[in-house]
Amino acid sequence: MNKDGKNKLLLALFIILLVSLLYVLAVITASVREKRVQSDALSYISSVRKELGDDELLSLFGYDTAQLNREFSLYEDIDEEENDNLYVYDSCRDGVVKITSLSSTGSGIIISPEGLILTVSHNIRDRNSIDVTFSDGSREKGELIGSDDLSDVALVRVRRSTPNVLVLSSSAPFVGEKVYVIGHPYGNNWSQSYGEISGLDRSAVTENGTVIPSLLQMDMLVYPGNSGGPLLDRKGEVLGLVDSNYSQSQIAFALPSLRLKEIIRSLYENGKVERGEFEARVLPIDEAIASSMNITPSVGLLVSEVKSGGNLDESGIRGGNRRVQYGQSLIYLDGDVILSIDGITTNSMDDYRKALFYHEAGDIVSVMVRRGKDVREYDVTLSSMEGGIWQK
Repeated sequence: MNKDGKNKLLLALFIILLVSLLYVLAVITASVREKRVQSDALSYISSVRKELGDDELLSLFGYDTAQLNREFSLYEDIDEEENDNLYVYDSCRDGVVKITSLSSTGSGIIISPEGLILTVSHNIRDRNSIDVTFSDGSREKGELIGSDDLSDVALVRVRRSTPNVLVLSSSAPFVGEKVYVIGHPYGNNWSQSYGEISGLDRSAVTENGTVIPSLLQMDMLVYPGNSGGPLLDRKGEVLGLVDSNYSQSQIAFALPSLRLKEIIRSLYENGKVERGEFEARVLPIDEAIASSMNITPSVGLLVSEVKSGGNLDESGIRGGNRRVQYGQSLIYLDGDVILSIDGITTNSMDDYRKALFYHEAGDIVSVMVRRGKDVREYDVTLSSMEGGIWQK
């Protein structure tokens, strides 16, 4: 190899060595920079952790800290069921208050950070004497926003803000679902019991004869003092409002959250619930009426009379035109037969109450009727309830 060739080879080797050195330097620089970034990040995370705490730090990264705390419980010697029990009590206890009014003591649920509290109306014996006790022992005077004696629901406000809010569930409960109640049975503060949902869509009759539809049934004991407290699922969400007024022996009932939301809205906006009604006389079809009209008994409800210019009259639904003696009363036969209201079959007055119970005046309902051999559908705008149709 001549001299010129050797020089070219040495130059090539030098270039290769230089490139290799530059690559090594680049790797070292990147590693140093990465370590510096990691060190800065760890320092920042450490400062945030000191300022906010572990739970808030995990929340910043999208972790459900409540779920993590439950899955990785500090209690090592308990089973899964006991862990659920502890989780519900620890996470929900502060969202339950004690309500005292004259000689009545019951429970309430904090439903907004602005101090709105959901309870039952029979806890509020005197609207001018409502005392609310929080889990930390502090007390406030409560102001009644509104109440609905028919469903036994009331809304109270206190003049303080609180972060301890319980969430009303939007999930449909199911038979067999494990549930919890936190309240003050016989004045025993912040007590928890549990059982399971044993029935859905139940009806109960109160002492004054009011029929309450669409209740949740539980196989657990509910005592005076539990009323107004939450029925909770294992996630700590409120499935319903517990009411000992509906309870019978070993069976307890609660008004479901899916129904409560509209009642709460009405109480907050209007201070009351103005239920909707048909301006008509509606009768169950017994054997005597069925025989006289040559129709099947216990299928539908007879529209005996409609108020002239009332909501059924305006919709096109007709009352009867054949006047007959019916016991001690006069009724009219051959009117339309209501088969369903908003898809709810109406074969009894209980069905009728159930279909309209959660509707307000001004709501529009779809009514399916049979007229002779024809089946027709009408839209009816509900009027304000006036009479005792809700009494059994």
